[in-house]
Amino acid sequence: MALTEKEARALIEELKRCAEKKIEFPSVGQKQEFYTYSMDNRHQYTIHIYRGKINRLKYNISARLYSDVLLELHVNPSNRHLNPDGSLITSSHWHIYSEKYGLKEALEVDLKAENFVNNTIRFLKKFHVVYSELPSIIYQNDINDT
Repeated sequence: MALTEKEARALIEELKRCAEKKIEFPSVGQKQEFYTYSMDNRHQYTIHIYRGKINRLKYNISARLYSDVLLELHVNPSNRHLNPDGSLITSSHWHIYSEKYGLKEALEVDLKAENFVNNTIRFLKKFHVVYSELPSIIYQNDINDT
């Protein structure tokens, strides 16, 4: 069953807490998942982080409820995404669920790919994870957070 845009926005904007106290950035070509919960415990969301196999600065972070992906952040300094309206995004970008396009439309975001911790926190804040509930983020030495 497809979500309406109003339902998806309400889920994204719902305040959440993180189930984990620490999360670890995945190794090259690997993924990591953890959970956030609505403050009233009605919804359990899965946060999925995938790290590219070739480019160490390429990673995607997504949030979903069951199989419905609500929000994604694609981080890659050389990323290219063609939107349904024909516009081309040539850098890191957001995907926010809409009824019309699902996740096919991208919105450019200005960030530094090397700042994994900051970008993950930015994603969690956009997904309305309460600041006091943000986890510690552990990453490998080949990611230089500046």
